[in-house]
Order: sequence, then structure tokens, then C-alpha cells
Amino acid sequence: MKHDYIPKAIEELSKGSGKYRFPRWDEFPNVDLYMDQVIELMNRYRVEFEAFGLGAPEITPAMINNYVKARVMPRPVKKRYSRLHLAYIMVICTLKNTFSLSAIKAAIPTDAPVEEAARLYDIFAETQEAAYSRALEGLSVDGGETYMFLLRLLSNVNMRKTLAENLAGGAYADKGRDD
Repeated sequence: MKHDYIPKAIEELSKGSGKYRFPRWDEFPNVDLYMDQVIELMNRYRVEFEAFGLGAPEITPAMINNYVKARVMPRPVKKRYSRLHLAYIMVICTLKNTFSLSAIKAAIPTDAPVEEAARLYDIFAETQEAAYSRALEGLSVDGGETYMFLLRLLSNVNMRKTLAENLAGGAYADKGRDD
């Protein structure tokens, strides 16, 4: 069977679900970093996530510059990146696997005070970890029905992604108004 690896893969991913952990705000360096230091740190996190089946492309200076140019994250201050920037990069790189930059930009505030950004980032980290665990709960392939399993999983993800993009993009913003 073409997808006979799936039950074993689910089992392996489930074993690691309690170990999957996002860095918290206070765990980021408390000193501003230059681009090369940011790249090294962010790619270290990326490698850790790969162990949980969450592969992501290597983070490059061009990517970060594009996020700044697209105004998805604040500009560095004198070419230095603070905890605030690291948090934005983590969120953007995580969501970018699924969503467009415009959807991400619509969903995250770029003008929040640092204290609020720290709170929101830690909530995101906790939510991401919980979502990983929930996504694996109860997953099983009954009687070799791997194609049906994959189609259901893809359909579920597709609908949630569509809903999230519509909400982030404001597709429903004017529907409830009584002008």
C-alpha cells in the first residue's frame, strides 16, 4: 500500500507531542542582536521543530528583510533586533507554512506596545503547543483506510485555513453592520 507508513508516523509524532515546545518571550536574549545572530538563533529553533515533523525552510536575511518591507513586523532599530522582532519572526515563520503574508499581517498587530506583544506571543506559543497535541489526539487509521484518512485530514485543514483567512482578511467585517 502506498501510505502504509502513516500509522507508524502518527505513533511517532504522538510520542513527541508533550516535548514540542515553543520558546517563551523571556527565553529570548535580552540584548539586541544583529541579523547574523538572529539567523543563527531562529534556525536553531527551526531545527528543533523539524524533530516534530514541522519542517520549515531555512530562515534567511532576505526573508526577514521581506517581512519588514511588507510591514508584517517592525523595522529593526539601528540594524538590531530585539525580543519583539524575534517574536514576530517566530510567529511569521510558523504561520507562513500555511498562510500568506497578507493573511498573517491582518492577524497580528504590528503596533502593539512591547508588554502586549510579549503577552500575545506567549499566548501564541502556548496555543501552538496545544494545537499540536490536539491535532494528534485520536488520530488513527482504521483497517488500512489511509486514503480516506488523508482526505478527511486535508479537508478539515482546508476548511479551517479558509475560515481563518476569511476572518483575518475581514471578509465578514461588513456583514453584521446595520448601516
